[in-house]
Amino acid sequence: MKQLVLIYHSQSGRNEHLAEQLYLGARRGGEVRVKLLRSVDVELAHLQRADAVVWLGAENFGLPNGMMLDCLARQFYGAKQSLAGKPYAVVMSTGNGGAGALRYLENFLGAMGMRQCQPATVFQGELSAQHGSECRAMGEAFAAALAMGIY
Repeated sequence: MKQLVLIYHSQSGRNEHLAEQLYLGARRGGEVRVKLLRSVDVELAHLQRADAVVWLGAENFGLPNGMMLDCLARQFYGAKQSLAGKPYAVVMSTGNGGAGALRYLENFLGAMGMRQCQPATVFQGELSAQHGSECRAMGEAFAAALAMGIY
């Protein structure tokens, strides 16, 4: 069975909510094992065992939030060889657009050898019930695509 890993960091609870909604949707998406991890708990083995990864974070001062950067930095050198071609997606919650943080994150993940498999999803401003619905649908579709071998 394929495994989808959802990695998030949340200070305000916004990204945790989005991660939970993605998780609920992914669990409905097919024959895929789904693992939800806080960025501080991620180890290289989690990434190596995953068949795909969704990164959920916020933007601070034009960069991904600090704990997400910490997570990436801890995995970087060990990951360069072992994550080549592994599909990923990004979900970001931001107050001002997130373009700088998204560019930084995509560059970092690309340098780790990971392959972006769908455009990033960026939620701006306060979260609504619609954002939760979108995350559930995205999680379900992502897991279904992974189960079918599309990713």
